[in-house]
Amino acid sequence: MKKVHEVKTVEPHFSDIVNGKKRAELRLNDRDYQEGDTMVLKQYWPAEEPSGLGVSFGKDEAYGEEYAVTITSVTKFPPALRDNWVMLSITPMF
Repeated sequence: MKKVHEVKTVEPHFSDIVNGKKRAELRLNDRDYQEGDTMVLKQYWPAEEPSGLGVSFGKDEAYGEEYAVTITSVTKFPPALRDNWVMLSITPMF
């Protein structure tokens, strides 16, 4: 059964996906991602500034746009490299 996953995606990664520059996501597989699932990416700015982002919204988190993609491939990493992490190939939903 296909699932819909709503996930936070920080800048500049969100914009790179929307603009077609980025077509893969490295994610912790805590949601049992499967080929054919939908991910609703939520543009996200954390309350505290991660190094290199250059944005901060004080004490509150902030969300912007949403963008839906389909997972076209799930590549699992060997446990010695990245336990329970996957590389997701994605394509926009039109």
